[in-house]
Amino acid sequence: MQNDASVNNGISSNRSRNDFSTAKVNDTLEKPTVTHAKDFILNTYRKWIGKSGSDEELSLAESGLSSNMTTLFVIASVIGTGILNLPEALKNSGWIGVFLIIICGLNSLYASLFLAWCWNIMQESWPEYRKANMIPYPEIGMRAFGSRMKYTVMVTLVVSQICSSIYYLLVIAKHMDSVSSGNPKLCYMMILAAVLISPLLWLRTPKNMGCLPVINVLSTVFFVLLCLVAFFMDKETIGPVQYNEPTLSSFAFAFGVIMYSYGGASMYPTIQNDMRNRKLFPQSVFTAFLGKV
Repeated sequence: MQNDASVNNGISSNRSRNDFSTAKVNDTLEKPTVTHAKDFILNTYRKWIGKSGSDEELSLAESGLSSNMTTLFVIASVIGTGILNLPEALKNSGWIGVFLIIICGLNSLYASLFLAWCWNIMQESWPEYRKANMIPYPEIGMRAFGSRMKYTVMVTLVVSQICSSIYYLLVIAKHMDSVSSGNPKLCYMMILAAVLISPLLWLRTPKNMGCLPVINVLSTVFFVLLCLVAFFMDKETIGPVQYNEPTLSSFAFAFGVIMYSYGGASMYPTIQNDMRNRKLFPQSVFTAFLGKV
């Protein structure tokens, strides 16, 4: 009798334990899940691109660049001093300069598209590139030709950016000097221009620059419109134009200006790395080149 009672007690305790476990599972299943906005965006982004990843890898779903903003960044990378100097290049190269502008533009578009496709392939092949990367261009060189090419690309980029920065400082200082009537001197204006521009260096990546590309594009468009208005206002006072035959030196200068006007491809992988959906960068590049034309 005592054994039967103990057996019955064991069976009843097991039943109660099983009932409690079943109730706990049911409570867990029936408990409504609360999805935060960040998790919802990241999960939607995962389904959209068909990939899984950590929150760090997919945080661009919240703070990354949109396709339209990326297009403005690509336009802003080449528009400005380079584009505005093209009339001088045409003057020094003649009608052949028109074909040079078209050919160089097509070559730049071709290289930009292949850079975008290379970065997409690297992200699919190596998951570590799906995170934020400060030097995507050298990484492309390393995966293509080894570590030596990585440092070669880095040195090339540094030299290119330093030379471009010096050129922009000279242009800014020259305009500031013309406004101030030569007091203070040009060399001091260069130092002042460098101090005024230096806070922009604190911006880490393109996605931290806010509306700067919009300001860049709008200011350039406004400047072009002012030039057109001035042209029509002074049309009656302008004398006959004399076209000089292009020489070897003038043609070389024009070729350098044309190449410089399309020299923003070095920052394209960095812009692409800050996009929400990096696979859309080729479309943004193509749209940007149409906008520049």
